[in-house]
Amino acid sequence: MEILPPADAQAALPALRSRSLYLIAALGLATGMCRNELLALHWQDVDLDAASLTVNLSLEYIRKHGLRFKAPKTKRGRRTITLPSHITHPGFCGSKDGSSRVPCPTIGVGTL
Repeated sequence: MEILPPADAQAALPALRSRSLYLIAALGLATGMCRNELLALHWQDVDLDAASLTVNLSLEYIRKHGLRFKAPKTKRGRRTITLPSHITHPGFCGSKDGSSRVPCPTIGVGTL
């Protein structure tokens, strides 16, 4: 696992702002979730009003079977994460005036 230094993370997000990877990159940097957890998120795992998300699944690739969702390996892997305010801000997913939450783009393999 490679950890991105804070200065690199601050430089990466503005560069990704107009790209489809922005949401997943911002969420990963804000929460510390691993790639396979991010790709397994579903909207039912996210509660914007409570500013939290629950990690229930991970995505894995098995050469013989392809991609599949699986439960985390340990009890600590299944957890609830508090989301920072900039992630739950109404304008985060694209509302220009910040007046209302708008659906975030579909990313990854899951339905988030």
